[in-house]
Amino acid sequence: MKTGRMKAVFPILLACCAIALSSGCSNSDMARVTINLGIPSQAKTYAPSLFDRIVALISLSTRVQAEPPTGLSYQIDTIVISVSSGGAEVVTKTITSDPPSSDWDDGQTSLEIPAGGPYLFTVVAWYTQDGTYKRYGGLSLLDSIAGGAETSLPIQMGLLPIEVSDYTFTLVADTGSYPILQFVPVSQNIKGYIIHRANATYTYDSFYQSYYWSYGAYAKIKTIEAAAYPLPTAFTDTDGVLGTGCLAVGIEVSGYFVVPINEFGEGDDSDEQPAFFDNC
Repeated sequence: MKTGRMKAVFPILLACCAIALSSGCSNSDMARVTINLGIPSQAKTYAPSLFDRIVALISLSTRVQAEPPTGLSYQIDTIVISVSSGGAEVVTKTITSDPPSSDWDDGQTSLEIPAGGPYLFTVVAWYTQDGTYKRYGGLSLLDSIAGGAETSLPIQMGLLPIEVSDYTFTLVADTGSYPILQFVPVSQNIKGYIIHRANATYTYDSFYQSYYWSYGAYAKIKTIEAAAYPLPTAFTDTDGVLGTGCLAVGIEVSGYFVVPINEFGEGDDSDEQPAFFDNC
């Protein structure tokens, strides 16, 4: 009887094992994303001039060489690859040079995304010494991908815009009642600005015996296109609060920062600025 039961059970066990092995090796609802960073071995010495040969490539289950970015001169030590769909993050992976990373040393990494789409692929290269700075970026949109499909999606990286180097941002007083934000391009590496606003309160810190502007929670209020270089761009915030007169503790106005954008993505946030003009 025991032998008979074992004979009956064995085919079932075998089938279960086959299903388990099949599930572990392949998932028809997922696609494997291979990212070839193409960082040459010399670049790992962090000589800035060598980073103009960095290549960021995203391909699905295949490796294809992308065109290298041009004009790159900044050091990087961290690369973040993120995939989003409908504004929601699907997967993110970070590659670093310190502590040592095998992905960084090998110049490639892999991740998986579910079948479907559309997917926005974003690559940002950072420099994290003495602060955290976005240096290079790349964007690409994948409309859709079927389960188990293989396709390539190259991403061209380029310099992200930086305040002062690529543009200046100032608040301008006028005869009206609203804050005016003015942007002046310094280079042609700027395509637009994402404006964020918060409440700003002038505050006194008794412990440090210092005055400063305290900013509340920010909200994105507007994305504007930059005027053709070298023309300035201005935005009047009719919902903003402008303050003038003598500066005193407790004054509340609108505060702003902007995120510069170009075809490669979003640059670092600008400095915060309160919409107050002391005319005492």
